[in-house]
Amino acid sequence: MKPNCYDYFRAFVVCATLSSLPGVARAVSMQLEFSPFTGGSSSVLLNLSDDGGIITGQVSVVANPNIGDLRALFIELNDLSILSGNQLNITGALISETVIDANKVTSVGNANVNGGGSPGPFDIGIAFGSPGIGSDDIQNASFIIEHESTDLTLGMFNLSNWAVRLTSVGTPGGSREDSSKLNVTSIRLTGLTPPDNGPPGGELTPQGDPQNPGFPGNAELAPIPEPGTAALIIISSAVTGIYLRKRRRET
Repeated sequence: MKPNCYDYFRAFVVCATLSSLPGVARAVSMQLEFSPFTGGSSSVLLNLSDDGGIITGQVSVVANPNIGDLRALFIELNDLSILSGNQLNITGALISETVIDANKVTSVGNANVNGGGSPGPFDIGIAFGSPGIGSDDIQNASFIIEHESTDLTLGMFNLSNWAVRLTSVGTPGGSREDSSKLNVTSIRLTGLTPPDNGPPGGELTPQGDPQNPGFPGNAELAPIPEPGTAALIIISSAVTGIYLRKRRRET
């Protein structure tokens, strides 16, 4: 299933407030969990960070007990301005092809996530390795997204609307003749790095479930706007982002 409304709102609030408001955090780390919207049973985890204005990602196939050949990752943005001027660079040792085309990407490297239930089209497609498992069988891959003139934050990405394509899905040692198309079903905040003037001790790791009122536990962040002001910033930003994405898909 797709994330519910709370998941969308929570992801946007976390990224927008912690990545964008000055003096709150130097880096945010998130974990996305993917499950199939069509195809064989499979599971994928993606860990992301925006430390230093650079997005780093590690995508991993999780045996459930099925595994699969990681073929492609599809990304949607909140901020399309970072696509202008061809200044966005995507690198990774296992990347074989990238496609960047606002609201038009549905396939890359002979891998697609078309079909009923697809969250696409997307803005970016990243292909890993080659089709089939004759020459490679990728279970883990890393990538870096950076911009030549802009510091990137996770708030610039619509994390709840990403997708993954797996081929050669099946149990290890088995026939592995299935395939899967997966979308995001869970989003978790996994870490905060405090600002330079924040509390000592390096990275702050939130405790427990993000839906808990006490989340993120005992972590003390640098001051943010008063509750009323912060709420207005969060609500107006979230509503604006959702409205702009809706308008973009209608045009």
